[in-house]
Amino acid sequence: MKKILIYGDSNTWGDNFIEGRRIDDDKQWPNIIQKILGKSIKIITEGLPGRLAGSYEKDKTYKNRKGLFCFNF
Repeated sequence: MKKILIYGDSNTWGDNFIEGRRIDDDKQWPNIIQKILGKSIKIITEGLPGRLAGSYEKDKTYKNRKGLFCFNF
């Protein structure tokens, strides 16, 4: 089975900052992609509110992309 990792911030996680809650599962864009692709490809969602995907912050290493590895499945 092929897998796709979606790595991102609050948008990937499904944050609705206007209403202060999470977007419903069926309306989160990674889940919509999963539905379109079907069961032959697995979407792995790695979203974290506050993450800076292009940052190498040293005080919040869990919120930067340092150490992110990409694998060819």
